[in-house]
Amino acid sequence: MRALKALETILVLIFLLTTFTSLGFFQPVSAAGLILTVTPDRTFYLIEDLLSGELDQINIQANLTLDGTPVPDGLIALEVRAQTSYNSSIVFRTLQTDTPPTNVNINITKAFPANSTAEPIDSIVYESIATYFFAEVKNIGSYPLTSVLITVNFYQNLRPFHNPIQYFISYLAVNGTTSMHLPVPIPWDWVSIGTVVAHVSVFSDYPRNGGFAYCPEKTSAFEIVEYGTPPSGTSPPSGSQNYNLTFKFPPDSKQGTYNIYGVGHHGMEYTGVVGQQIAIKLPGDGDKSGKVDLVDLFALTAAYGSKLGDDNYDVRYDINEDGKINWWDLFTLAANYGRKA
Repeated sequence: MRALKALETILVLIFLLTTFTSLGFFQPVSAAGLILTVTPDRTFYLIEDLLSGELDQINIQANLTLDGTPVPDGLIALEVRAQTSYNSSIVFRTLQTDTPPTNVNINITKAFPANSTAEPIDSIVYESIATYFFAEVKNIGSYPLTSVLITVNFYQNLRPFHNPIQYFISYLAVNGTTSMHLPVPIPWDWVSIGTVVAHVSVFSDYPRNGGFAYCPEKTSAFEIVEYGTPPSGTSPPSGSQNYNLTFKFPPDSKQGTYNIYGVGHHGMEYTGVVGQQIAIKLPGDGDKSGKVDLVDLFALTAAYGSKLGDDNYDVRYDINEDGKINWWDLFTLAANYGRKA
């Protein structure tokens, strides 16, 4: 009898342990050995490049290591956000290497531009009133998820639209699905005829809050056409499969500081939030008054011909940061004279 009682007790304990485990939630742990570094190629970028007439290109390199060894199959959640409230976040992306991670919790089952009734479309007519995007995700993990954030970043010629789509749900059961069908915020003041690429990411929270990526991002695309019958069969371009991210600030971006937030994820471990800062500025506005005026011209003139280390060298007017203030800096200031940020 005692043996049967003992066996019964063991079976009950196993049952309870199994039940509570299955009712638990996905809870990765922060790992000290998992280290993420995020490095922009520069600390500031010009509002407008004089030669191309476009904003500078931003290149961000991220490296994820585990106990000093590069992680081949990790994920990096990345967010770029204005330090002020203006425009808020402009980038939500998930970076990965050539080796896809095997331990993922979400599958992005559908992601496509759509009409008002959630039917897929290949293109839209220029300056059309409303375009939508449809995305569906499924929890393919072994535990319920208590926080799911879906973001959709739209790009044309490497320039992201402001106000990416952000859709949040507080619970997703095992094998459960959720979908979103929301308008696309197209800035018609600078978007033109051509291809628009959408990058869909799924996070546990905003990367700035420590949110990590549940899965690799999914890419879709559509065409903006002038008029007539839209083309069909638009195929999404292949996404970047490395830890590098390249983009340009949208043309309507304001001068100021932008924060970069990154969170690395590998298996059941994730890093803390890694932060960096970059800035865009009005070329020649060395005193950051929001305009290029006589004050800037006099200050640059006083430093003209100097180089790094000279007493009259003024780093504020070394516009291209080449360590010297010369004709290029003067020409840049003159070309922007009178402009306001």
